Amino acid sequence: MQHPTSGEENHDIFVFKTNLADDHAVSRVANILNTTPGIRKWNVALDDEDKVLRVVCASVQEHAIIHLVQKAGYHCEVLPG
Repeated sequence: MQHPTSGEENHDIFVFKTNLADDHAVSRVANILNTTPGIRKWNVALDDEDKVLRVVCASVQEHAIIHLVQKAGYHCEVLPG
């Protein structure tokens, strides 16, 4: 699932390890990420063992994204580099 990109501007790319196991879990997180100002695009790799969430955003901090995913009831941590 992806949230569309908008314009060319400065942005950050954050990568997280999650426990999003299926489309239902992704949908729950999508409801929050899609309505968060500053999040430009995101996707989840359900086929990856770390269920990687990749977020492209402007003026949104890593800890805020972690909090949003946790608010939906899921685990989220920065994926070590």
